[in-house]
Amino acid sequence: MNRETADPIHDKAGAPLTSFVTLALDQKSRSGLSEILKNIALAVDAYGCVLWEVAPGSDFDAEPPRGHLFVLDQWLQDGRIYAFDDLPAHSAAGHSLITGMTVNVEDVNTDPHVSKDPRYLRRLGVESAVVVPIIFPDSTRRGVIALYRKSASPFSPEEIATVEQLAPLVPALYQTIRVKMIFSLTRGVDEILSRAKLLTHDGQLTREKVEAQVREAVQQICDTVSESFKCIETSVFLEDRARAPGTYELIATTWPEPFEKTVYHRHEKSLTSWVLTHARPVKIFDLGNFERDRQAIETEYRGLVWTDSLDIKSSVRGFLDLKPEDDLPPLSIMAAPIAIGGKVLGAIRCCSAKMGPYYFAEADLNLLELVAAKISQYWSDWLNELEALEENRSWQLFSKKMGELNQFALSRLSTDEPAESDIYAEALRVTRAVIRGAEINDIRMLDETGGALGFVATLGHAWNKGSLKEIHARKGLRFPVRTPVPNSIGASVFESAQVYFNQDVANHPSYPEESTFPDVKRMIVAPIWVGEYTYGVLDIRGVGEQGFPRSAVAIAELLGRQLGLYRYIAETIKELKLAKGELAAQVRERIQTLEDLAHQLKSPINQAQARVQQYVAREGLNADKRLAAIRGLIRKTKRVAMSTMLYAALGGGKPIRPKLAPLDQDSIVKLLIEAASDNELMIDPQRKVVMNVFREGVEVLQSNRIEADFDMLEQALNNILDNAAKYSYPNSVVEIFCGLTTRTRRFHISVSNAGLPIKSAEIQECVKRGWRSEAARMVTGEGSGIGLWIVKNIMEAHGGELRIIPTAASNRTEVKLIFPTQALR
Repeated sequence: MNRETADPIHDKAGAPLTSFVTLALDQKSRSGLSEILKNIALAVDAYGCVLWEVAPGSDFDAEPPRGHLFVLDQWLQDGRIYAFDDLPAHSAAGHSLITGMTVNVEDVNTDPHVSKDPRYLRRLGVESAVVVPIIFPDSTRRGVIALYRKSASPFSPEEIATVEQLAPLVPALYQTIRVKMIFSLTRGVDEILSRAKLLTHDGQLTREKVEAQVREAVQQICDTVSESFKCIETSVFLEDRARAPGTYELIATTWPEPFEKTVYHRHEKSLTSWVLTHARPVKIFDLGNFERDRQAIETEYRGLVWTDSLDIKSSVRGFLDLKPEDDLPPLSIMAAPIAIGGKVLGAIRCCSAKMGPYYFAEADLNLLELVAAKISQYWSDWLNELEALEENRSWQLFSKKMGELNQFALSRLSTDEPAESDIYAEALRVTRAVIRGAEINDIRMLDETGGALGFVATLGHAWNKGSLKEIHARKGLRFPVRTPVPNSIGASVFESAQVYFNQDVANHPSYPEESTFPDVKRMIVAPIWVGEYTYGVLDIRGVGEQGFPRSAVAIAELLGRQLGLYRYIAETIKELKLAKGELAAQVRERIQTLEDLAHQLKSPINQAQARVQQYVAREGLNADKRLAAIRGLIRKTKRVAMSTMLYAALGGGKPIRPKLAPLDQDSIVKLLIEAASDNELMIDPQRKVVMNVFREGVEVLQSNRIEADFDMLEQALNNILDNAAKYSYPNSVVEIFCGLTTRTRRFHISVSNAGLPIKSAEIQECVKRGWRSEAARMVTGEGSGIGLWIVKNIMEAHGGELRIIPTAASNRTEVKLIFPTQALR
C-alpha cells in the first residue's frame, strides 16, 4: 500500500488517535473540517473522504425512507472543488445510516448497496468504498463518513478498523473547531468595534473623517466574517435614518465585482428585503436549486423571492475558476437582520462558501445573528451620536439666532409704525436656519373677521411655483376656526394651543385641505400664542428624505411663543397710541416694558449660547450630556413671556387676576423639585452651589387647603430661586422647605440661602421695581431689579404676602411666600 511519508496518524510513536486529535484541534476555521477528512483519507491510503449529512426534511426512519444525503464537506486527492451528487436513501451511505453499521463496498459495480445511478463514482473512477455512520453532538443531525479508493484493492479489515476509530470523532472535533471559530470571530468583531469607537470619539476629526472610520469598521467586520465562514460574499446594508429613512444602503462588502443593487427598501421582492421586512433571519440550502426547493422555502419563508442580482452561478464559476463542464458547489446563503429594540437598522448576508463545508448550518446562522447584534449596537450608538450632535448644533444656532431675532423685533417694534410683517419674514428665515429640513414654511394669523386663519408670511421656492393666478390662489387660502369640529390641522392647533407633529402627513385626513403641496412628507404646526391669547400658527414642512432633528418640535414651540409675544407687544403699542389722554405715560411704561423685555431675553439666551459653546469646545461629541442644562436655560426664556405680561399689566395700572385652583401636596412637591433642579443646572458648576428640597412640611396640606394660580406660583418661586442662585456664596446649600407659619398658621414656601446679606433697612427697598443693592451689582451684571417686585405683586394678588427676613447671625437669609390657608375639618 503506497502511503505518503508524512502520515500524521501513524508517525508519532504508536499514538495515532492522539496525533489525529491534536492535528484536528489545531484547526481554527470552518475549513478545518476538510483537513480532518484529509487526514482520515491519508491514514488508509484513500483517494477521497466525504462527510455526508441527511438533508433537512428527510426522514430515513420512515417506511420506505424518504429524502437524501448531501455533501457537507469533502477532501479529494486531485483537489476537485465539488464532485458528488446527492445520494438517495437506497445507497451504501443510506444503508449504513439506517442500519447504524459500517458498509464495506469491495466493488462499486457489483455491490447491491451502491446507488443504482453511481454516475459520480464512474466519473471519478472509484472502485471501492467504506462507509461509517456518525451522529452529530446535537443528536438531531445524522450522517456518514465515506472513504473512496480508485485502485482495485478493497479496504482491509485493519483499515476499516482505523476508519471506525476515527470517523465517530469527526462531529465532536468539528464542534470544537466551531467553538474556537466563534470565539475568534466574536473577539475579532469586538476588537474592530472597540478601535472604531475610540476613533469616532476623537474630537479632532471632522464629521466626514469620522463617517469614513465608521464605514471602514463595518468593512473590516465583513472581511473578518468572510474569512471565518470562508465565503465569497459578506455584505452589510444599513439605514441612515436621519439622511434617508427607510433606505438600506450597501455600507461594506467582500463581493469582488461591482454591485448591481446597492440599495434595498422594505417590501421589495428580494431575499434581502424579506429579511428587512420580516426582521427574521434566512438560510437557503442551495440557491442553485432554488426552483427545485421552492415549495420547502415558501413553507418556511412565506413570500420570499430570490432575484439573483449577483448572477450567482456564472459569477461563482468565475471566482472558483471552474470549467464549464465542472460541477458547481452548493450556493448556500444566509442573512440576518441588524436590529435593536424592535427597530430594523439593516441586514448582513453571507453567500457561497469558497471551500467546504459548502452549506451554512443553523449554528452558522446563529453566529451571524450574534455579529448582527454587535453591529446593531454600534450603528445605533453612532446614529444616536449624530442626532445628539445635530440637536446640539440646532440649540446652539437657535440661541444665537434668537438673540438676533429679539434685537430685530425690538428695532421694528420701537418705530412709530411697528412693522410686524418684517418680524414674521425674519422669523421664517430663522426657522429655516435652525431646523434642518424646514423647506416650506409660513405663518397664518387670525384674519380681521376673527373666523379664519390666513397666510401673512411665506418662505420657500414651492410657494412661488406656477402661474400668478395659482400663486395668488395658494396664498389666498383661508382656514375656518372656532367651528364645532376643526376641519384642518391649523384650526385644531389654533384651538388647542398644542404643537402638532407628523412624519407622514400625506396620510392625515385633514392634510388635503391644509395646503397645495402634495410632496410634503412631514409637518410641524406650532401655536402662536402668549398667555390666554392665541393669534395664529407657525407651519414648518419638509419634502426631502431627511427627517427633522429631535429638537425641531421644541424649537418650533419656542418660536411660536416668541411670535405670540411680539404680536402681544405690537397690539399693546397700538392700543397705547389710541389712548389719547394717557399717551405719554403709557408710551413711557411700554418703552420701559420693552427695555425690560430685551434685558430679560438677552440674559438666558446669552447664557445658553456661551454654555453650549464652552461645553462643545471642551467635550466634543459627548456634548449631549449637558442638553438638560441648555434646555433649562431655554425654559427660562419661556417664562419671560409671562413676566412680560405681568409687568406690562402692572406698569399700565392693570390688576393681576390669578386663576385660583386648589393645590395638593403632590403638585407642590413636583414644583419644588423641578424648580430646584432647573435653577441648580444653570449655576456655574465651579461655584458648587446645591439646592435641596425638604418635603416634610408639605404634609400640612393633608389638613389644610390653599388655592393659587399654579403658573404664577411657579413664576414667583423661580424668581426667588434665581436670586438665590446668583447671590449665594460658593460651596453653600440653598434650602427649600414649607409648612405653616407659627402665629397665623398660614401655608408658606420658604427659600433659605447663605449669600449676600439683606439688611433690615433694605427690606422695603428690595421689593421696589428697578432697585438693586450695590453688593448685588458688584457680584453680577445680570438682573434688572424687577424679580422681587413681580413676586410681591403676585403674592398680594393672591391675598398673601412676600416676607423677607433679614440676614441672621448665621449668614442665612430667608424669603417666604405666604398664602391664605383654610383648615379642613
